[in-house]
Amino acid sequence: MKAQSPAFSFYPKDVLSDERCSAMTHQEFGIHIRLLCHAWMEGSIPSDATRLQRILKVSSKTFEACWPAIVGCWEDQGGRLVQVRLERERERQIERSAINAERGRKGGRPRSSLPAISQHASPEKVTQHNRGSSRITVSTAESTTPTKSALWSGLAGSKPDQSLPFPSPSPLTDNATIPDQSLAILRRQSIQERMRRIS
Repeated sequence: MKAQSPAFSFYPKDVLSDERCSAMTHQEFGIHIRLLCHAWMEGSIPSDATRLQRILKVSSKTFEACWPAIVGCWEDQGGRLVQVRLERERERQIERSAINAERGRKGGRPRSSLPAISQHASPEKVTQHNRGSSRITVSTAESTTPTKSALWSGLAGSKPDQSLPFPSPSPLTDNATIPDQSLAILRRQSIQERMRRIS
C-alpha cells in the first residue's frame, strides 16, 4: 500500500536495539534507510537486484557487498520486498487518522455556530454553550448604579468636568436616596463652580 502520509515515525531505540541493524556498516545502514523511504512511498521495494541498484544509485559491486546484511530485514511478498515493522507503523497511522476524523464529526463545530454575546447584557445575563465535551460559560455584566459623575451631568445639563476631584463611587452615597434639600445644595455648588471657572 502506498503512503497516504508523507512521513513516518522513526524510533532510534528500536532500530539501534535490533541486532541486524546494529551490525550494519555505515554504508549498509544508509542503504537500508533509503530503502525504507522508498518502501514508505511505494508500499514495497522490488526484489530484483538490478532494479534495486538503480534505485540506490550504487554499483553492482557495492550492492553485492552490502545486500547480504540488509536483506534479512525484509520479507518477500508476491515478488516484492516488504518491511514488516514499517507496515505496522502505516497501519497505526491509518487507525489514528480514522479515530481523529470520527472525533471531529462528533464534536467539531464551526466558530460561526457560537452565539453572539451582547455588549449591553444585564448583570444576570449568562450565555452557556456546549461544544463537544467542553462547556463554555460567558458572563457579562454592566453596572446600572448611578455615579456622582452621572448625577453632576444630570444636574448641570452637560458633561461633568473630568478634572473635578470626585471620590470613587460608594454604595452608601451613590445608591442612597438623596433628599431634595441636598439636591438644591449640589445644584447651587455646581453653578457657583462653573461661574468661578468662567470668570
